[in-house]
Amino acid sequence: NARRCYDTLDAIYSQTAANRVSEAGLDPVTALWSHMEPVVSLWFLSLALHTIHRSTKILNS
Repeated sequence: NARRCYDTLDAIYSQTAANRVSEAGLDPVTALWSHMEPVVSLWFLSLALHTIHRSTKILNS
């Protein structure tokens, strides 16, 4: 019974991995974006913080 459960999990995992590979192969932009997303998010966050910092400096002066 445990063996069957393991086989099922293994099948699900290998299918998911295969799906990921085929998606990446079909759509390189999506694959690239999934790698770039955290970097882009951090960049936008730092830009927003920088803008807020500058605007508060202008308001205080």
